[in-house]
Amino acid sequence: MGMNMNFLKQAQELQARMRQVQEELKHRTVEVTVGGGMVRATVNGQLELVQLEIDRLENKIRSPSENHTGLLPSTQNVPVVGSIPSVGTR
Repeated sequence: MGMNMNFLKQAQELQARMRQVQEELKHRTVEVTVGGGMVRATVNGQLELVQLEIDRLENKIRSPSENHTGLLPSTQNVPVVGSIPSVGTR
């Protein structure tokens, strides 16, 4: 019986710690820039899109390496929504 109580106590402590970390993540953001700086997205710890900035292509100097889509090769096949890098506690 003592072992079950210890397990239950550990589970409750873990649950409390998870709530604390989730609350801390609400106030953290991650910013990602792709397409040579043309697209910048900011996402918070709850995976909510906080800000999205898209610069128009005609405002950028075009490179000879651009293909017919107008995108640099490195920007193709980039997912619109990706995973956020894990954020460690400080």
